[in-house]
Amino acid sequence: DAMRRTRAESLPVPVKLSKGEASRNFEQQRFERETAKEGSAAGGLLREHSATESQNIIKNMEWMMDETGAVAPSARVTGSVVDDALRARSDMMKGKYRDAYKRAEKSGEMAELVDTTPLLRWVDENRSSMGTASVIKTVEDELVRLGGATRTEKGILFPEKMQINDIEKMRKRIVTDSKGTESNGHYGKLANETIDAMTEGKGGALYKEARTLFKDHAAEFKNQGAIKKLLGTKPGTTDRAVAFEDVFDQSILRGSRDDTAAIFRSLGEGGPKGAQAIAELKGATMKYLQDQASKNAARDIKGNPVLSYAKLTNSVRELEIDGKLELLFGKKGAQQIRDITETIADLNVAPPGAVNTSTTSSVLMEALGAALTGRLPTATVKTVAGIKQAAGDYTKLRKVREALEVPEPPAVRGQRSSGTVH
Repeated sequence: DAMRRTRAESLPVPVKLSKGEASRNFEQQRFERETAKEGSAAGGLLREHSATESQNIIKNMEWMMDETGAVAPSARVTGSVVDDALRARSDMMKGKYRDAYKRAEKSGEMAELVDTTPLLRWVDENRSSMGTASVIKTVEDELVRLGGATRTEKGILFPEKMQINDIEKMRKRIVTDSKGTESNGHYGKLANETIDAMTEGKGGALYKEARTLFKDHAAEFKNQGAIKKLLGTKPGTTDRAVAFEDVFDQSILRGSRDDTAAIFRSLGEGGPKGAQAIAELKGATMKYLQDQASKNAARDIKGNPVLSYAKLTNSVRELEIDGKLELLFGKKGAQQIRDITETIADLNVAPPGAVNTSTTSSVLMEALGAALTGRLPTATVKTVAGIKQAAGDYTKLRKVREALEVPEPPAVRGQRSSGTVH
């Protein structure tokens, strides 16, 4: 009992459990659920309690949403903010490695000659795939055009020495021609890996710095599937691969923990834009959990949806499976979400058999009362029934006040001491 009460009352917006909700006592819960169906003052108190505490649960979720710092009004805006932050970081990193290449070229470090034999051998080994991957032909043609290979009259190619500067020009062309089809993307990546091996250790310090910056960008935006997909387009079109409306789903719900972590790492290095994008994804997650908890057609007396423990706990469990909940909200925030979920269970879930969901017991009690007074004259029956009803209502009201820890009004306490109620 104490643990459940402490958990509920320790939430950012404290929630108060009734005696039955805290204890899970069979008889107490059955009494509270049955009495809540009645139109009496006792029933009204219980219904008011249920609606108030459910509303406090919603306030807790709204409080946590506010804590994230999210301001986006829709999933589309959230997706746009994330996209903008990732593209801004990508452009910044591109600017760094391009400037580094310019400095290396100006210093003369990129004039060093490199043997092109490995790349020419790669073309020959993959020649049979030219029909489905035109980028292989691009590599061959660029080698000849830039002086990295000599073609004889019979079409045979021989390797030549080639400046690093020209190799980098060829690399750019390969990147451009790799777009459009999956096959070109695959072989374009292999060609550039061959170029990386050819140029490893070549050039001076400035060129090596430029290569490192280029590789860092590729590792973050080309080799990370989740980020690449968010920023990519559908093959052969200019349409986004992931619509703005689906960025949250793709980043948080559908992706693995590693995917989500990679996106958050990039955003975390993206300055104020990245920080706001992280806030929007956290806020969208809380909105998603609140929507799951509120997916119920039933409404309480205050018009709020009757909260669904089953739907919320399933959604939280999915985020818990690979640790995404703590990745998003930290240990403290994740525990608060767990506490909110369990408190909903305390408010709405009873032990099997503890709740009679029909009005059967109420009907049986009324029938019993009628049978006991049925032999008395009509006036006497009404009097006895009235006294019985008043005493029963008062007893229930007192028991409900005790269950909810609601003090009795002073006047009522005076009546009790004088015995006039009896």
